[in-house]
Amino acid sequence: MSLTIRRAEPEDFRGISALYASVLKRVVSKDELRWRFTENPLITDRLWNFVAEDDAHNIVAHSAFIPMRYEFDHTLFTGALSAGSMVDASAGGLFASVYQALESFVTEQNADFLFAFPNPNSFPFFIKLFGYTQRPFSLLSGKIPTESPANISFGQREQLRNALSADFLNWRLERNPLFTYRSLSDGNHQLYLKLYNESEYDLLSFSAKEPVPEIEPLIQLLRNQQIEETINLYCTDDTLKQVLTEIGFEEQKTPNRLVVKLLNSKLRRADFFLQMIDSDIF
Repeated sequence: MSLTIRRAEPEDFRGISALYASVLKRVVSKDELRWRFTENPLITDRLWNFVAEDDAHNIVAHSAFIPMRYEFDHTLFTGALSAGSMVDASAGGLFASVYQALESFVTEQNADFLFAFPNPNSFPFFIKLFGYTQRPFSLLSGKIPTESPANISFGQREQLRNALSADFLNWRLERNPLFTYRSLSDGNHQLYLKLYNESEYDLLSFSAKEPVPEIEPLIQLLRNQQIEETINLYCTDDTLKQVLTEIGFEEQKTPNRLVVKLLNSKLRRADFFLQMIDSDIF
């Protein structure tokens, strides 16, 4: 059996959907794939997806990147999240080849850095074979304290952080075919939440007009909305992690880790402040 590795086309969504079902046991419709991989406003004319197909034109492997926009030192950068990597049992060992072909393509699209949240099985590939480095990454859960915490800044300098444009948020949240999100704002601070279950919210993103947001106004936003449910968030900032644990949040076990590969040397001095919006559903 010969295999062909190539850039994916929208016509491949039927085969990719079948691969999700057989490998990951997930039902992912063609409409969801179209939203996820073609409607992102940062994708212009070509999918950031690669597939491998056999002689009968069956899709036996897939990997993708999802571009997102970030800001650091008053400059916009493009980060690309690795997503949807899977290989059929008949084509074992193909992951590295498909991924490397995909990375070459994405590099040509002028991505500034690549990142992923691999599970324990794929983590060694990213570190040893693909040249990524591991970064801090924690899952924290807790309730909003009834008393205001000390007004502590959770960043010591400007960080690489999400630049959530209106068109990106419209695609990412408003037109999401799976979930409904809440937006909270007091004019200076912005939060996005997703109801995870009846007693928990995922805090997807929080931002502020000032370069270094502070904890108290963000807590107050949630308190004003009478959010009494448990709040979950991914944290890639050790200072924020320390502040949140001091006010009652606890670190939870998660099998995934954060790995990053810099393609733009201007980001070598940047601390990463990635948020749950970076990995939610992807």
